[in-house]
Formats: sequence, C-alpha cells, structure tokens
Amino acid sequence: MSTPNFELQRWAQLPELLTSLMFCKLDRRAHWQASAVLMCELFEAAFGLSEERIARIKLDWWLQEADRTLTGAPTHPLTVTLVELGQADYTALPEVVSALVDGLDEATPVDSAAQ
Repeated sequence: MSTPNFELQRWAQLPELLTSLMFCKLDRRAHWQASAVLMCELFEAAFGLSEERIARIKLDWWLQEADRTLTGAPTHPLTVTLVELGQADYTALPEVVSALVDGLDEATPVDSAAQ
C-alpha cells in the first residue's frame, strides 16, 4: 500500500515519524503510518487551534468519524485506510476523542496565568 498524500504532508512536518518507522515491522508500517497521522490530526484539533469553538467543531466531527469507523463506514481517507488495513481494534477511539473534547473545558496553564 502506498502512502496517501495526506500522510506525506504530516511526514514533512514531523520528520521524527519517519525515524520511528525504522523500529516498525515491515508488515505493520502502513498501519503505523496511518495511526501516527491520526494521532497528529487529533492532537492538532485538540491543542493546535487558537479558537476553542473551531477545536470543538473539529473534535466533534472526529468523534462522529470514530463512530463511523467502528461500524465499518468511515468517510475520511485516513480512517478508510485504517479500516482497510484491518490490523487493529479501534473500539477505544470514540472514548479517546471524547476525552479530548472534555479537555477543552478544562483551563490550561496559559489560561490560568491570564486570569
């Protein structure tokens, strides 16, 4: 399986992900690449946006996508790839995304310092 274009953008931003591939078994590389990019997407949505409203919208969408992934009907190219690879159990994915959404309601150290 070739690396989809959406992953190539992420590899350019985070070259340490390329280094991590050296420690991954060849038959698991495609799965590791897709999983790492999913982690980056979720991290960026939760922590990389300056507007909480936009972060909440993105994470809510990812929560819906997590549910679609569990039912085998994902729509995002990344989750489609993960389902096609079929090498992992994603039953905890909605719970992970929900935790990120819940985290938006908690004050960050930067927020606390500004008050």
